Amino acid sequence: QRRAENVVLSTEFRESKYYFFLMMDAFYAKEPDPSLVKNAAATYFEKAMEIPDEFTEHKYTRNFFASYCEEIVRIFTALNLNDELAEFQYLDPENKSLYLLEN
Repeated sequence: QRRAENVVLSTEFRESKYYFFLMMDAFYAKEPDPSLVKNAAATYFEKAMEIPDEFTEHKYTRNFFASYCEEIVRIFTALNLNDELAEFQYLDPENKSLYLLEN
């Protein structure tokens, strides 16, 4: 039953990863479309915030954020999404200081 629970819980995480990579592709495109980048980032943020609290401690979630926290900061900062960026501290407390930009 534990495996089935993990599959269900990871649905939001899997969806958020899809939109994260969509956001990265749009951001690093040879000729980025600013509205596409912003929309992809907004959708990624929305999906990431749907990850259940208890799933943020799973190794897959922690490994993802350990690997990509700097990309999240880079893209959200470039888009001036600082308030949204600060919310990632709750999903990834190990990298809290990266998400809390001093203005």
